[in-house]
Amino acid sequence: MRHKESETSSNYAVAVATDIARSACIRGAVITIGHPFHVVNIRMIVYYVGRESAYASFRGAIRAIYENEGVGGFFSGLTPRLVGELLGLIGYELLLRGILKLAEAGGSVDERDELEMYGRTLVNYLVRIATYPFFLTSTLAIVDGSSMAAATAVPLGCGGDWLRCLRRLYATSENMRGNSLFNRTAKCSAVRDTRL
Repeated sequence: MRHKESETSSNYAVAVATDIARSACIRGAVITIGHPFHVVNIRMIVYYVGRESAYASFRGAIRAIYENEGVGGFFSGLTPRLVGELLGLIGYELLLRGILKLAEAGGSVDERDELEMYGRTLVNYLVRIATYPFFLTSTLAIVDGSSMAAATAVPLGCGGDWLRCLRRLYATSENMRGNSLFNRTAKCSAVRDTRL
């Protein structure tokens, strides 16, 4: 009897690991393929800070990134984004499966459905909070080191090292900045006007 239970849990663990690995590969491929568009999007949003004319259009942003940073510029900030997604996927799947296992253990069908619904929402919220610093680091790495006014207004000095950037965010207690409507501050120097 005990042997059968351990075999069943071993099969369950292998199935969970296989599902997570498959989802991670698919999600990683999709993010990597779409990341250049994400970089262009972030740069076009940030261009409003300094009003750089090079980033005023989609075509202009692509040209500016390619001319200033080469093909690698389109993949800046990719690593912390992938790490955040992978950690988020693993955390979400493991926590949710744990809650669903508890839901199967008892209660009526309505109670299980309700626990699953609230469990999904709660787990998603907790995972997003836990992985937010990686997405913040990715966004900062996309802008850091570029010639944009926003990159000089909030100097990170990460020099392409996203782990150093992440450690600096934690050291200055800015790792959660911008994660909510009420937490939107950033220490910055005066933004120079590039139109002059």
